[in-house]
Amino acid sequence: MTLPNRSAILIIVIERNPLGDLRMNISVGSKVVGNWGAMYPTSEGVIVTLEEDGGVEIVWDNLYDGEVDFTRIENIRPKGWRSANGSPIGVFLDEEE
Repeated sequence: MTLPNRSAILIIVIERNPLGDLRMNISVGSKVVGNWGAMYPTSEGVIVTLEEDGGVEIVWDNLYDGEVDFTRIENIRPKGWRSANGSPIGVFLDEEE
C-alpha cells in the first residue's frame, strides 16, 4: 500500500479519561485497531489522511474492500480506554508500533 506524501503529525490530549491525561502522537501511517463489539472481529487499520479540520481517513484490513473510512480525530482513543460504562468499543491507536 502506498501512503499519501504528507508529513503531518498531530498531538492531542484526551481529557476526562479514566486513564488520566494522555498524549498520543497520531500521524499518517499510524496503526489503529477497531473494536466493533461482541460477535464482530476486530479490525486493523492505517491512517492514510489527516485533514486540517480534524478528519481522519483510515484503511481497514477487513472492511470496505480497500475503501477509506472517515472518522474524527477525537474519536481515536488510546489503547486500554473504556467508556463511562466500561465499554471497550471504538477505534484505538495501536501503540505497539
